[in-house]
Amino acid sequence: MEFVKSHAGAMSASISRLNPLGSSSRSRSLVEYRKKTLSRALAALPLLGLCIVAYHVMTTRPAMPYARVLIDKGEIVWDGGKQQAKILTSFYNVEFLDYTITTANMFFLQALYGYDSTSRTQTISFLADGGIVLAIWWLESFRQDTKAKRSWYLRYPSMIALAGQLIGLGVVAPLYSFLSLLPAPPPPEEALPSHHSNLPSSAATISTPLLSRDPSPSSSTSSSPSRGRRTLNPFHLLPTAPSPSRKSPTTPEHLPSTTLLPAILLAYYLPAALMLFHPVASDRQAWLFVWQLFPVYLAVASFLLSRIPLRLPGRTKRTERTAMQKLDAEVRGARVCVGALVAVAVGVWWWTWVGTASVTGMVGMFVPRGMPGEKLPSLEGFAAEFLRWDEVFVFAGVLGWLGYLFADLGVVRGVLGWMGVVGAGLGSLVVLGPGASAGLGWLWREEVLFRGREKEVLLREVEARVEELLRANGA
Repeated sequence: MEFVKSHAGAMSASISRLNPLGSSSRSRSLVEYRKKTLSRALAALPLLGLCIVAYHVMTTRPAMPYARVLIDKGEIVWDGGKQQAKILTSFYNVEFLDYTITTANMFFLQALYGYDSTSRTQTISFLADGGIVLAIWWLESFRQDTKAKRSWYLRYPSMIALAGQLIGLGVVAPLYSFLSLLPAPPPPEEALPSHHSNLPSSAATISTPLLSRDPSPSSSTSSSPSRGRRTLNPFHLLPTAPSPSRKSPTTPEHLPSTTLLPAILLAYYLPAALMLFHPVASDRQAWLFVWQLFPVYLAVASFLLSRIPLRLPGRTKRTERTAMQKLDAEVRGARVCVGALVAVAVGVWWWTWVGTASVTGMVGMFVPRGMPGEKLPSLEGFAAEFLRWDEVFVFAGVLGWLGYLFADLGVVRGVLGWMGVVGAGLGSLVVLGPGASAGLGWLWREEVLFRGREKEVLLREVEARVEELLRANGA
């Protein structure tokens, strides 16, 4: 027994020495935390500046009179008068909503009906890439630190996406990126229950698990019915604990692998495909009405799909999954969801390359040629330029955000290291497209976090085992 006690004590002391985020990180004061948050805000100011520039460039005010003229006319004519389609002005039978969406729809008609083939191809590629950004925002909203007051605004991906539909994703994406970088690692009195043992302390706030449930060894053995389990609310507004007498069939850890991917396919990609490729031209505008509110449908679809009881891999009727199995399920869910959407985006990007068949054509399709207002009185010219700028601002914000995250992790060192990252990013942009580049970059970051989290979970499991041996031997 003395042998067990002595070796258990030595093992516990060794584990404490292995954890670099010990007493030193807990000694930070609240003042230091606020100073660090301010320094992070100053470092991320380029993203805020990008948002301000996007807001001024992507104003639709000059084009509104031309859009209203087209609505009052009641039809769109192209191909020298050989083809025409009526303007759909009522779909939801709510006057204000229908009018708002109808006005927005006027900027997509050249893509829907293809009388501007370049704009149509660019829109198809942009929409394919946009689904990856949505998946990243939804997955980021499940991290533990989004439940804290310092980053509560990241819990509302539906609202963020809806704001993007109203004022342009090119404005919202840089703002989201800026706000997500603000929270510094929490002060000791607010520290989360877990950190990555092989990452610098500056990464603590962005290195929490993807999902809300803490994969600690004790979470699977807790007798409290509400511990670590919450009923998913699709808008992330009113999460409530399940009834003690009945366990919820779904926890937040189900969402990335079992509901988010089909929800995005149903609520975002399906309406987008039908509004662009429906064989009946008059029905394309109806599907455009549906797609314009995809954030609402995506939230509802996520909720409904999450109510379907599914047995997760690694879990049986009588045994709970270990902490490592939970952690592996988190990462596997992200790989499946984002990886599938990356495959879609790459396929569309290569289809675009085949159709364009030249570097000059690709540059002309995706690089803005001037300010949108310069194309007026041509509404289709304004809309085409607006969508180019929209895509530029969205992915400048997202890729810039990933660059900040890599710097936070400390995995890229020196000028040569950053030159390699930038070179790989530029090559990926050309070969795979901006959406796939963002998705793969985000997945790489998750792999780095996973490796650090994996070591920490193993250490915590050993610690729990040591404590169990000490208790069993009366220590």
